[in-house]
Amino acid sequence: PVIDAITLGDGTTPVNGAVVRDEQKFIAHITEDGLPYKKPSYTLVEIWSEDGTQWLWGPDKTPVLTGTTKQGKTPALAVDTNKLPDGTYTLRVRGEDYAKNAFSGNVRFTIDNKDPDGTFTYSNNSAPTSGNVIAYLTTTEPVTISPTGSHGWEATDDTNTKFKHKFTNNGSFDAVVVDAAGNSTTLTARVNWIDKVNPTGEITYSTT
Repeated sequence: PVIDAITLGDGTTPVNGAVVRDEQKFIAHITEDGLPYKKPSYTLVEIWSEDGTQWLWGPDKTPVLTGTTKQGKTPALAVDTNKLPDGTYTLRVRGEDYAKNAFSGNVRFTIDNKDPDGTFTYSNNSAPTSGNVIAYLTTTEPVTISPTGSHGWEATDDTNTKFKHKFTNNGSFDAVVVDAAGNSTTLTARVNWIDKVNPTGEITYSTT
């Protein structure tokens, strides 16, 4: 038997290199002699962390696995990743066919259930100004950001972690950021130290 692919639950997205969250299903696609593998088999699909720990129970002593399929051409494992620490894991697939011919394969993936975060800095260090203010956002991980465009956020490099927005007046402006796993959060830049109004005065005269 040959493992043709190990995918997420959609049956097409490769697990290797994927970033996942919440409950996920992992599927091994097996063939034998060029045909879908249908002979009786017993296949184990296991999740291991980098330190060599096999995860069956979470740190809170509740089950990590929410479903398994051990026989047939598409053995699978369903995992509640919320019960595992964020980090890199290895999915191990191993089994044998009816004639005891063995097969195995490993792929690596990342669990990320934490929302992205970020910090703001400002072009004039929040000092009163009569000019425009540039808000700079640095996120904790690569993200996609919205809104973008001439009145939105603009990337300042190619890391997908640094962005800027121009304030021409006092106010607030949201940044909706989404990481590779689909976790999202809204961060808000606020400026209240722009003063573009010229000072005025009144002259009075004494009568003496």
